[in-house]
Amino acid sequence: MSNISLISILPVFLAGLLEKTEYLLREWVNAYHSRDAGKDSRHAFVVFVQLMNQHGILKTDDLITRFFRMSTQMCVDLCYRALGEQNNSPTLVRAKCFHTLDAYVRLITLLVKHSGETQNTITKVNLLNKVLGIVAGVLLIDHDVRNVEFQQVKKK
Repeated sequence: MSNISLISILPVFLAGLLEKTEYLLREWVNAYHSRDAGKDSRHAFVVFVQLMNQHGILKTDDLITRFFRMSTQMCVDLCYRALGEQNNSPTLVRAKCFHTLDAYVRLITLLVKHSGETQNTITKVNLLNKVLGIVAGVLLIDHDVRNVEFQQVKKK
């Protein structure tokens, strides 16, 4: 395939990936908070990894990276929407934000924990470094873009 062909399909590919990521993140948050999630959300995680495989997210390192970047940005956007709603008390804002953030953090920890072989910590450390770099990068960009409007949602 020529570079011109790749460039022309990239926006369609990214739009599809954005929709998949939004769907998967929503599914994970719902599964994480469901009664059937299992102890430490393990059952929900097993089902969710199968869903990620079905959608091709775990096929390549690039897709996994894009999934984490888009998911992190979606979490940031969700918090700003909650902060922007006029009638929300600080307690309600925190509850809305942490409903998704807690689930997302649990997903990251489970993906890191179950990546690679049990005895091979290098794979786990590499994935954790990648995800932390992505989260920090998204937040740094958000800070640069929003400047004084940058918000931190603090736990009580």
